[in-house]
Amino acid sequence: MLKPGDQIDRYRLLEPLGEGGMASVWKAEDTMLGSTHALKLLLPEFMRHEDLRGRFLEEGRIQSTLLHPNVVRVTNLVVTEQHAGLVMDLVNGPTLASFLREKGAQPPELARQILGPLLDAVGFLHDNGVVHRDLKPENVLLAGLEPMLLDFGIAKQQDMLRKTRTGTAMGTPGYMAPEQFTDASRADARTDVYALGLILHELLSGVPRFDGDSLYSVMTAVVEGRGAPLPETVPGPLREVIRQACSVDPEDRFASCKAFRAALASGASEPKAAAKEPEHLELDAPKPTVQMPPPLASLAVLQKWAFKTEGPVCSPAFSDGVVYVGSDDKNLYAVDANTGREIWAFKTGGRVWSSAGSRTAAASEGCSAPSGSSVCLTA
Repeated sequence: MLKPGDQIDRYRLLEPLGEGGMASVWKAEDTMLGSTHALKLLLPEFMRHEDLRGRFLEEGRIQSTLLHPNVVRVTNLVVTEQHAGLVMDLVNGPTLASFLREKGAQPPELARQILGPLLDAVGFLHDNGVVHRDLKPENVLLAGLEPMLLDFGIAKQQDMLRKTRTGTAMGTPGYMAPEQFTDASRADARTDVYALGLILHELLSGVPRFDGDSLYSVMTAVVEGRGAPLPETVPGPLREVIRQACSVDPEDRFASCKAFRAALASGASEPKAAAKEPEHLELDAPKPTVQMPPPLASLAVLQKWAFKTEGPVCSPAFSDGVVYVGSDDKNLYAVDANTGREIWAFKTGGRVWSSAGSRTAAASEGCSAPSGSSVCLTA
């Protein structure tokens, strides 16, 4: 286990700054230059997976090319036999998420002050062919009130998005656009616009727009366009900006961060035809706008299972190299080492939902999965 004083390549660890699902972040000193940095290190359990390690380092390479005053710079990569790390500028400030937990809802002018530079930064990404795909308050640091964007773990260059496997869901559920739940290859600039609209909503309300006690409830609220309301004190023009940015249909959103920025500055949305009500998607008959994955077996009953042990998750529906991440009473989480994507399965209301299975999958009574704690799906 790492501790202050340990040295990795030329960097001496000073103090831990935080830890996420796949990496820890340390304040570190460059022993050759005497400068201090943030060092993001892939957790040891993921180091043995070549694909995950490669994707982690690719995050650093993408971020190192994006030189913008509101994007945290990656200045070096550290690669040793035991470690893979990204050396970044050290930002002395909280995440936007912790700021909002402490301070709560912000007045409109302050919300504009924080979101404006963030729109500029994300627009810069788009101009350089990069879609972030995981914008959320946890991925924004505040230097004073100046936002700094970080964490490009699932960012993709737009010319590579078509290579993303159809049906893959990528992102953080409460900040994912509806199209991300079904097919990450459909993500474009408007996907980031949607997430930025959610961040503006949270700045003005102090709470996430979409929250719930299960992935099912969050996903259903997102695809139906049902979220927590804004406070009554939020002016009507700002409400309209958020409505347009967070439209269920990508075609109804701002086409770019520049258009979003202009509307935010004026407090009014782009001129459009009469506003459409968000589409309400019946689970058993999804509308074309946001289609859930089709059943994997339409002519025969096909049993699938996900089996968790202390280490790996085994499943005939998943590829080799699935790494167990965690679980609770209703949920199973994993990471596919071959694709880097999260895998999940959960049971609610007598049904099992799974990113690898069918939305109509039902819990199977006669499970033939290996003995142990398991989730069985019958499509």
